[in-house]
Amino acid sequence: MDLTGRSPAIRASTERGSHRGQPVPETGRAAVRVAVCVATLQRPVLLGALLESLEGLTFRKRAPVDLFIVVVDNDPSETAREVVDAARDRLPFPVVYTVEPNRGIPHARNCGVRIALAQGAEFVAFIDDDEVAAPDWLDELLDVQRRCAADVVTGPSLPRFAPAVEPWVVEGGFFTYPRYATGETIPIAATNNALVAAHLFRGTDEPFDPAFGLSGMDDSHFFMRVKRQGARLVWADEARVEEFIPASRARPGWIVKRAFRIGN
Repeated sequence: MDLTGRSPAIRASTERGSHRGQPVPETGRAAVRVAVCVATLQRPVLLGALLESLEGLTFRKRAPVDLFIVVVDNDPSETAREVVDAARDRLPFPVVYTVEPNRGIPHARNCGVRIALAQGAEFVAFIDDDEVAAPDWLDELLDVQRRCAADVVTGPSLPRFAPAVEPWVVEGGFFTYPRYATGETIPIAATNNALVAAHLFRGTDEPFDPAFGLSGMDDSHFFMRVKRQGARLVWADEARVEEFIPASRARPGWIVKRAFRIGN
């Protein structure tokens, strides 16, 4: 069962009211401008599921929200364009699509941040292109940020296994991560589920170090740096996303290589 108890793509829940992703007006509070940044590479089907889940975002705790979505395609062949164009008409938020020709996720993330800041984002939210968001995902991140005066808020990424994945992989906990109490200060975060105050990105065009290239972990490096500089990182346990785990990743070789990379 997925986060909504309905489809794996996490469709909007009719039980959440008729606002369908639109902020609930709140007297006396200015709208907070938020960019949701997605870096993608040759995953059109998974990207489509992610965009469908963002269609169902609702805001009740932290409203009003002035939201827009930035999709950075790291493929010069623009394999994500068709999916984004198809989703654009359905989404209740503006969508910016751009191509980052320099291969490597740090380049794509930096591109998304530059666009977000240029369009006045006060916060930048990150989610991966192989994930889907619960309807209240961003609302929970924003609410915890406000209550805790945090610079970074992150939440759980729960595995959603493909049917072909063997039971030992599921039971082994290889794709589960530590969880904390909501509001608890944490040592590190990741861009698979994070809300970051825009001021942490100012003063540099490359907050995510391109030296990490194709290896990844540039996000860990970024969050370690800003924490050492005094940023407050906190946990929001209700801000949930799901990560799709295909059978190709649920193999001993891939699991060992991933653990080695994370350890480094």
